[in-house]
Amino acid sequence: MVTRVWLVFILCLAFLSLPEAPAAELSPGLAAGVNFAQDYFHNLQGGRHRGGAGPGRLDLYLDMDGRVWGGSADSRFFLDLLGTNGGSISNQAGDLQTLDNVEAVNTFKVFEAWYRHRFAGGLEVRVGLQDFNARFNVLDAAGTLINSSFGIDPVIAQAGAGIFPTAAVGGE
Repeated sequence: MVTRVWLVFILCLAFLSLPEAPAAELSPGLAAGVNFAQDYFHNLQGGRHRGGAGPGRLDLYLDMDGRVWGGSADSRFFLDLLGTNGGSISNQAGDLQTLDNVEAVNTFKVFEAWYRHRFAGGLEVRVGLQDFNARFNVLDAAGTLINSSFGIDPVIAQAGAGIFPTAAVGGE
């Protein structure tokens, strides 16, 4: 058991030490990318139960502008497929707020799919399935932190807005 825990820990450290890969430009106006995050936590004492969990997140995304379909670079379409996996360390510890920003129910789904157009004069319209938290509620100071207390503003959290891992149809 101890050997397995250390092996998982070492593998997770290897994944966490990999730099985030930039999107690969497949052709002018067309880029694709992959982001992967894997965490591992182990509750050694206290909480509801002892044990570990390794929540993970995989994003596969495609970003294309209007040049791909014969238009201008002022038009843009974005698609993000999200896969979440692993267990819940929050269940082990008994934390209601969640201990890790990556933690979510196991799923694979379309997370974002939106279209944006920039008009002359700076007017921009964006409609589709969007991540509210990433677009309207980014806390820059929380960028290096993993605890969910730093991931979303408490006012937004209490309002019940759709946030990770659930996006919602919207426009701006």
